[in-house]
Amino acid sequence: MKTRILLLAAMLAGISHCVSADDYSTLYVLPAEVSQPVEEITLADISSLTFSGGKMHVTMSNSSVKDIALVDIHKLIFQLPTTVSLPVATASEQCEVFTLSGQKVASGNKADALRQLPKGIYVVKDGHNVVKVTKR
Repeated sequence: MKTRILLLAAMLAGISHCVSADDYSTLYVLPAEVSQPVEEITLADISSLTFSGGKMHVTMSNSSVKDIALVDIHKLIFQLPTTVSLPVATASEQCEVFTLSGQKVASGNKADALRQLPKGIYVVKDGHNVVKVTKR
């Protein structure tokens, strides 16, 4: 277990692309009811975002307030403004795939190793590159 933790820490330290909260442009509020529309809020227009009394309170920069009951929210997604290009080499290159807990879950050529996995966040090591990959 200690070896897995050290391996994971070493791999994460090698990730060359990181994003911060400032990199995000849009907040999508996915409703609990599929028939309801997705709420799209530009982050630059938000003055504050708080949670209290079973609600999410979004105060906009124009002083208007949007209150959304937490039971009506399925998921909150913060969207990057553009596609992030990660240094992942060709699909035929050999790689190893690990969970965030450090468990090796696949190896082989990149296309096949990633295709067989369920949705989730993985660490992919190919040669000297280590990247965090989200499979949706």
